[in-house]
Amino acid sequence: MVQPPSYDATKPSDEPPAYQPPTTFLIGAHKLDGSLVQIKDLKLHLALLHAFAELRTQVENQTGDAATYFPQEAQQLSPERRWTWFVHLAVERFERWTRHLPRTPPKGADSLWDESNAPPLDVWLVWHAYLLNPRCYAEDAQRVPDLVCLGELHARSPGIFFSALEQLGDPAALTKGASPERRETWHRKTGLPFDPIGCTSVLTSQSVECPKCGRVSEAPYITAEGTGFAQQQFSIVCKQDGFAINREGLAVARFSKDLASDHLPAEKLGDPSRFLANSLRTPTKDLDYRRAKLIKDVFLSAMPAIHERVKKATGADAGLAYAIVRELGWQWQRLQGTAVYKTRTRLMSRVLMAYNDQRPFSVELVGAVLRQGSFVTKMSDLGWTTPGCFDTLEDERALHHASARYHAFLDLMASSPDAFFVPTLDIDLAWHTHQLFAAKYNSDCLRLIGRFVDHDDKVEEVHLADAFDVTCRAWNARFGVQYMHCGCPLPGATVGQRLSRLIQRATHHAHSGSALRSSEDAATHPSDHNGIYVPGATTDAALAEHTAKLAKRRERDLKLVQKGKMAREDYDRGGMHGAAFLYPVPIWYAAAGCAVGAGGVGTWGYAGCSVGGGAACTGGGFSCGGGAGACGGGAGGGGCGGGGGGGGGCGGGGGGCGGGGGGGGGS
Repeated sequence: MVQPPSYDATKPSDEPPAYQPPTTFLIGAHKLDGSLVQIKDLKLHLALLHAFAELRTQVENQTGDAATYFPQEAQQLSPERRWTWFVHLAVERFERWTRHLPRTPPKGADSLWDESNAPPLDVWLVWHAYLLNPRCYAEDAQRVPDLVCLGELHARSPGIFFSALEQLGDPAALTKGASPERRETWHRKTGLPFDPIGCTSVLTSQSVECPKCGRVSEAPYITAEGTGFAQQQFSIVCKQDGFAINREGLAVARFSKDLASDHLPAEKLGDPSRFLANSLRTPTKDLDYRRAKLIKDVFLSAMPAIHERVKKATGADAGLAYAIVRELGWQWQRLQGTAVYKTRTRLMSRVLMAYNDQRPFSVELVGAVLRQGSFVTKMSDLGWTTPGCFDTLEDERALHHASARYHAFLDLMASSPDAFFVPTLDIDLAWHTHQLFAAKYNSDCLRLIGRFVDHDDKVEEVHLADAFDVTCRAWNARFGVQYMHCGCPLPGATVGQRLSRLIQRATHHAHSGSALRSSEDAATHPSDHNGIYVPGATTDAALAEHTAKLAKRRERDLKLVQKGKMAREDYDRGGMHGAAFLYPVPIWYAAAGCAVGAGGVGTWGYAGCSVGGGAACTGGGFSCGGGAGACGGGAGGGGCGGGGGGGGGCGGGGGGCGGGGGGGGGS
């Protein structure tokens, strides 16, 4: 067992101890002798995010080959809308790729991921966003026939997502410098050019099936009227029956086909494809057929005549599917107006959320990619995706720290099953990386936390802000350290240099005997890349209330500056940045404040790091109290972990998370 370092309680050292990454972790009642997330995988993930950012820049700015291949309509779009259009094409290319995967992966399935078979970068962009909706992805990989191969590959080889990346060596090689054999393999399977930029001059329309007559039409992705498939007001008139095809009609038609599929005979219960999306998976069961059957019966009970026909049906019944879509009038409104829906709204609306258009996926993948774009942008802006950023051991410690904090975050979730916690960006990076292992993430959650932990891809902004406040309090209560620290004004060319500067600041505060009450750590932000705004009177009122609170806290902090109780630079920092400051801070403190008891994150002997139960990582030289995020407050204002001179704890003394420049969060 690692022994605690020696120290003089009256003369704290001027230098931090030699860095050693944590070697064991506690999550709930489980002790792990290794990390769930490896440093090499974090680095590879960041390299992939860098490639995504480069691709987006090329599309938005029309650099390189983009100006040559992009159709005139796309060139005239704003950069943001041009990226949305491109993502629509990427989703279509991803779907075509999945159609040509073998139904059952062959033995030696790694051959699917050698250099000649790896898909291009835009397909990885979509697959990555899909995996970061882990509950939906896990269910779809069992329910959707085209995805079963991926599900089995994940189960057989949990690191399958990273396999091709490791073989290629550089994620940029997913498109650039691809071999002729690889390009030919892709073209033969999908009928599309390999290069995603070059493909834009070929893939100009989306095939859609008329929900009324079944005729296939080609819908342009972009029209001058704004009715293209990649535009918000998509609509096209079927030339055969004059039916106005839109996304809602396509979604209702797909739902009707799933609802019409025979699910009643006992021998059919083992076939996931016969059930509705978002109905099979529960937090503790991969496939709950009994629940899925009951959910399907609930929907059918809203249409008594249809229910009787289903009881007599065998197999897939195209006529029955048409009867359902006609009964619904090709709109959700009729179903939502039934008495059954009104009494089971939450259950039924969750299922309907999985039906967005004609695609078989239970996640609207265009939106999923766009939401992840915020996270990618923050990583890029902060330099974490820059090649070579973590090449030195000094800089690499930030990734070790992110991993340690992620394990503490899982421990927090294990301790409070009913709570909704919001991660900071460094924790979210590790969490995302873990999710890319799909089957392993699933088994790790069940084993360590006792349930599957979904990564909610769409959370209302105001709810995120409130949940982040709760997270700050829970973290501080369980681990005895504040959730995060801001280091925005600190100079330094590398992550490691910033960490060294921040360690020196922590040492200074340790000398003062108020190690956990630093007024200089205010005004930072949580991970908010998945925050969404939901229009409505209730939401508007809550958002206005939250904004007013933040403004009030800024006024409070200004008064503290005027009274000399807060540094001007700390106040200015609160209003300077909207993006989270990501550099995690290892808390290194001398003897002052060191506690022996439950609740510490890191063990062995520093202030705020308890030796005893509740520790989330052990064997290291610092706690898990640093990181990026949004727990503000300031002197006298509380903040997460206490504000110097005022009520400690999250929100003590009128502070609360998000004080200063705080705001919403993300998961």
